[in-house]
Amino acid sequence: EGSAESACAAGTRVVATPGGVDGTVVLSRSPLAIVALDDDEACECERVVASEGEVARLRSRAADVLGREVDWQCEPLRGESSETVVFGAGLQQAEMRPIDEHLATGMAGVDLTTPLGRGQSVLFCGEAAARAACQAAALTALETTDCAKVYAALGPRRSAEEAAARESALAAGAAVFGARRRASAFAQECEAVLTAQAALAAGSELMHSGEDALVVLDGIEPLLAFWRRSTALVADAFGPLNANLGDDAESRNFFSSILQRSGRRKLGGSLAVVAVVAADPEASSTHGRVYDLDDFRAVGTKPSVLARLQLLVDKGLDLTDDLLAKIAVRPPDAALGVSLREPSRKRRSEAVETLTSIVDAHVEIRPAPDAVRIDAPASLQRVGIGAQTGADTRPPALRRLAVGNRLRLELAAADDSRPDGADADDKARADAWHRALTHLPGRTPPRALSHLVAVTLMVRAGHLDRLPDEPAVLARIQQALDALQADARTQSALAAIDATGHLGDETEALLDQALLALHDDDSSPLR
Repeated sequence: EGSAESACAAGTRVVATPGGVDGTVVLSRSPLAIVALDDDEACECERVVASEGEVARLRSRAADVLGREVDWQCEPLRGESSETVVFGAGLQQAEMRPIDEHLATGMAGVDLTTPLGRGQSVLFCGEAAARAACQAAALTALETTDCAKVYAALGPRRSAEEAAARESALAAGAAVFGARRRASAFAQECEAVLTAQAALAAGSELMHSGEDALVVLDGIEPLLAFWRRSTALVADAFGPLNANLGDDAESRNFFSSILQRSGRRKLGGSLAVVAVVAADPEASSTHGRVYDLDDFRAVGTKPSVLARLQLLVDKGLDLTDDLLAKIAVRPPDAALGVSLREPSRKRRSEAVETLTSIVDAHVEIRPAPDAVRIDAPASLQRVGIGAQTGADTRPPALRRLAVGNRLRLELAAADDSRPDGADADDKARADAWHRALTHLPGRTPPRALSHLVAVTLMVRAGHLDRLPDEPAVLARIQQALDALQADARTQSALAAIDATGHLGDETEALLDQALLALHDDDSSPLR
């Protein structure tokens, strides 16, 4: 279980080990747990007093969170390895196989625009106001996938919502790791690093045993804070020049050690990582300021960059934020701080920008009450979509429908054209897509592949155009899916899509005709 609360661990939590044996958590020490295996005839424990306090002495067999048998002091039995590499490395290139198998998330907004593959890493990100939506998206993916599941809550449990998220992960069959509450902020950040790496170690063990695994890192904001704090400490102790703050290589290495442990193994097994982060954009505190070269020297800017800046000064140009953004040079005060993609505007933190450049995909989630609203044009997948054989993570049915990157680009083009008075039909179609891609946690069931096919056919045929809002669109989609399931022929067609992953000419024509008939029928609820 890996929970932080030892009080609730003793004899109250039943879990399933990776070996398939149920057990009861009897002792919890972050981020690992001792589990009594319930297949023993007598599964009992007695309380004994040790020097460090009261602990549980087992009278039955026990296992750690990875399912390996241990004694009551957590020492492995029967000659099993006594070490698990927590701070491990990802697969080497020679150990990898192409990522060409789909990882379903159950959300149309992800699976139709940013389709993920088994063995990839993805960042679900948004502003702080979208925190609940980002978490809901990760939990939906955890519920939907048929992979072995690991969930890590990296922040301390502070609210009923966070407790409910852990319960949802347990209900989905995930092994749960939780960060303990620590006395200081820095200790809490270190705890988050340990918990994240321990969860990834569990996922890596599953991958190396030949299983497909999914690890959800819920709330990696403490890792960002850890990086900023530790970098500031190094800079204070040794000076910015010696801390090498002008180079982001150390930052990339730190976050890569977490996010790039994903991969698909030649010998079998894969590890996919979903990381959740929600943080408000940061604004430059020095907007409008004119810098001089001494400002850059003070933070250890590289000589080659200083030489470029000197040329600009010699030409009589002021070194302002806007000018520096145009030449891709960070201002001195942004050594720990802000991205320069958009001059004179609020920007993501540099750390979040680094995260999005490391992962295989990032999914932008916008704030919305009780909804996961995917910003498809702002999302991106860097690996897995392409013409090269073995490099496409989409199931054949979605390849046939040409969704993925193409759909994202279509939506981006429609959005960009709106201020210029785009065609009304194009606007209506783009609105229909955006509404159909919205997920309502607890109300929208996870979408199977056949559902995604039906949604795509409905939108492209115009059946969802000019509906007033998201609830109306989603209600119509559900009514259509229910009607298709009620008919023997279309139900069989949907089942075949889910079983094979393919969509043939006859099946597509059958579904198109059925959806058209439902749409045109005056007595149909779709009217």
